[in-house]
Amino acid sequence: MILEGTFSALFLDRDGVINFDSGFIWEREEFIFQEKIFELCKYFKDKGFKLVIVTNQSGIGRGLFSIRDFNELNDWMLSRFKEEGCDIDLFLVSTLAPNDLTASNREISFRKPAPGMLLAAQEILGLNLHNSLLIGDRESDIEAGFNAGIKQLFLVNPTVVSGGNYHSFKSLEECLVGLKKIFN
Repeated sequence: MILEGTFSALFLDRDGVINFDSGFIWEREEFIFQEKIFELCKYFKDKGFKLVIVTNQSGIGRGLFSIRDFNELNDWMLSRFKEEGCDIDLFLVSTLAPNDLTASNREISFRKPAPGMLLAAQEILGLNLHNSLLIGDRESDIEAGFNAGIKQLFLVNPTVVSGGNYHSFKSLEECLVGLKKIFN
């Protein structure tokens, strides 16, 4: 059993939240940051939140790109966050292809909508998930947060605007405005 920690976290999905999602992205030229992502992260960093990225990257498991390609892109992305004054505290990834029948239980537990990455972050950083929040662009992100016990769930997706256990916004900019109203 994992005990609740002291720190709160802002959990972020990568593709669709940090950057525009245009399919499987592993090259810097294809990676375009969302407007307001650095402002959003600085806002929560200044409030004492840990910044945690949790992302499914099944392109690796499907053989579309290598872990080396992925790591090179993410090293660059993480350096941009550092340059902007909002270092990422933890980055977790599931590389599992959805139909991989050889996957271990741990690998399966990490792929969203399973909560494994969020629970691992809780243990690694000493997080209080009840005081944390998650921003995702897909129902699987929201479901992972719900499954981990996170109460503050935010969906950013221009086509999905309603939900029972989460707040929905059409853009990251709209989400930031809403979050500032909640957390001020």
